[in-house]
Amino acid sequence: MDTVKCLKCGSTEMMFPVETHSTYDTIGGLQLKLKEPKDPQVWMQLRDQLLMPVKARVCGSCGFVELYAENPATLQKYWQRGYR
Repeated sequence: MDTVKCLKCGSTEMMFPVETHSTYDTIGGLQLKLKEPKDPQVWMQLRDQLLMPVKARVCGSCGFVELYAENPATLQKYWQRGYR
């Protein structure tokens, strides 16, 4: 198995997955949000959205943090459909 190194300092003291949380969040951690494209012909509309949880990888030496989507394949599918 390859050893994961920090992108900033090169240390191998990496922690993953680290759960993410927000002080404004009541039901979970940080999430990415993509919304369905707006229809320019409609004045007021309800739009579908995708909420994707993220996990963090943290360097134990320098504190550098990387965020990773839990399901990048699903995120990519919605992005290709025009969700932003």
